[in-house]
Amino acid sequence: MYGLILAVILVVVGFILLTMKFWNTGCAMISVLSVAIGIVWILLSVGTYIEMETKIPEYNSKKAYVEEQLNKSDKSLNDSIDLKAIQELKVNCNSWLLEAQNLKEVLGNWLLIPDNIMELELIR
Repeated sequence: MYGLILAVILVVVGFILLTMKFWNTGCAMISVLSVAIGIVWILLSVGTYIEMETKIPEYNSKKAYVEEQLNKSDKSLNDSIDLKAIQELKVNCNSWLLEAQNLKEVLGNWLLIPDNIMELELIR
């Protein structure tokens, strides 16, 4: 959240500096740079939030599928292949969750990352 506030301040200050009557080349460069950094940071924050919000339900559905398949009692001819595919899906889902939770812990106040990412549990 702090990052978003700082980005908005950068954009506002940049536009104010651009509209001043007594600006010079250095002032113009600083204002354009601050506006660019602010806009990129806002887009990065919003993009991260949207990505996390769309991947949380996807993770929950994959988790339910993996747990259902691992608890299934009937056996098929391709059990070893199916088990390896399920294990690969499980590893991919768990690695995404750990990366997302780490990102929330490290940059949680600087990027918009949903709080409910920390409530998710690993696939066992």
